[in-house]
Amino acid sequence: MNEHLLIQIVLLLAIAVITVSVSRRLHFPPILGYIIVGVIVGPNGFGFIDKAENIELLAEFGIVFLLFAIGLEFSIGQMIAMRRQVFGMGAVQVFVTAT
Repeated sequence: MNEHLLIQIVLLLAIAVITVSVSRRLHFPPILGYIIVGVIVGPNGFGFIDKAENIELLAEFGIVFLLFAIGLEFSIGQMIAMRRQVFGMGAVQVFVTAT
């Protein structure tokens, strides 16, 4: 394993731990903090992570965990109550991206 890659992964894990404690103090969900920090430390932010392909697998796991956490927040009753908004906005999104 590349030493530079190992340093980047350790840096990401340390920032993730700090992000959880800061987000709890500010009373917002840790996932929002993860997204903000990811944008800041990524290649398009301050550039602490300079090569995105080095941590691509880690990013894919992050997306899976994000979707899992979102799934935990919703219930079937909420989805049924929001069906017009969900299907309406979904149809708009499909139409806009298809053109």
